[in-house]
Amino acid sequence: MLAFSSKGLLGHNAGSVAFQSLRSVSGLPGIGDILKNPATMAAAKKFMADPQAQQKIQEMMKDKSTMEKMMGMMSDPAFRKQVETLRKETGMPGADQPITDDLIEKYKAAMGFTGGKGAIDTESMAIPGQSIADIAKAAISPPPATYATPAGKPKMHYPPVIELREYTLQPYMAGQYMKATNEAANLRKSLVPLRLFSLPDTGGQLNRATHFYYYEGGMPDRDAKRGGMATNSDWQDYLSAARPCMLEQQSQLYCEAPLPAQYMTGMKALSPALIGGSDPIYEYRKYQLKLGYDSVPRFLDHFQRGLPARMACKDSSSELLSVMHSEVGELNEVIELWRHGDGNAAMHASRVAARGAPSWKAAVAGIAELSTSFHNGM
Repeated sequence: MLAFSSKGLLGHNAGSVAFQSLRSVSGLPGIGDILKNPATMAAAKKFMADPQAQQKIQEMMKDKSTMEKMMGMMSDPAFRKQVETLRKETGMPGADQPITDDLIEKYKAAMGFTGGKGAIDTESMAIPGQSIADIAKAAISPPPATYATPAGKPKMHYPPVIELREYTLQPYMAGQYMKATNEAANLRKSLVPLRLFSLPDTGGQLNRATHFYYYEGGMPDRDAKRGGMATNSDWQDYLSAARPCMLEQQSQLYCEAPLPAQYMTGMKALSPALIGGSDPIYEYRKYQLKLGYDSVPRFLDHFQRGLPARMACKDSSSELLSVMHSEVGELNEVIELWRHGDGNAAMHASRVAARGAPSWKAAVAGIAELSTSFHNGM
């Protein structure tokens, strides 16, 4: 996680020694424990991928006394070996460049540091107005959105949420519902952040309107936008036509997995319009996992390990839109959402090719052990 340039200067992802001090005040495990535990490895990867956390660590490392103590710890060969392993496992830039005694000494000399190895005094590492615990909390949280609160109260930060709404329709009124919904499509998109709206063609219950929304500002953003819908007269006119067509409504909230952008489009960037391909379809894959706090992190660890091989096998028209896990509703549920531009042929070709990829097969085996049920539809 420490990234040195060819000149021996500390790189922008320098967080390994800071991680050692962060754990003592935030409950994070030691580096040795992180390397052994898939769940904590996933947290470490998320930590190092957060630009805001990296910026705060850079600010902390401007303090000379703090950096001198950090260099002392890096002089410990055992600790350094763990750091180098963690750098490689989390895919940090510069991970292929070893941290040598000579490199550390050159850096210390350039900065005028003295002294050898020793424990870090966490009390001396605080940024003015920002504790190490605050940094740790920010590092493992999604990028925040800020909302104004009543006078005298601090502003709150909320992570993005994805809402999945599913409406079961009267079979003989499905056409009437879709006609009214198509006519109100632009109105809906002006009021709420729609990302996908579809009716299933096969794979389970039919006549079930399925729609996803991405609220970048989290729950307050959702509450504000849905509150606006409730007072919009045009929307109320639409509901008057649509509600008689419904048998029931369901809503669940999800958080999106922090997978690499080169593999996943993400709901924030997803357009509600189908684009590309000759016969585009959406594939919806749902996993129900065993109870337990570590089920979702372990699932994501297996999934991410096999993902490069899975993406190398996919049809050229296929795209992984999102992987999300439930936050409110049926917990320990994971949804994997794909778009296949060339329809069933693209979906089938991608599946067949993936079955021959050893690392993806290993990932599926690990996921199967965590799952109590699996369902897919399109």
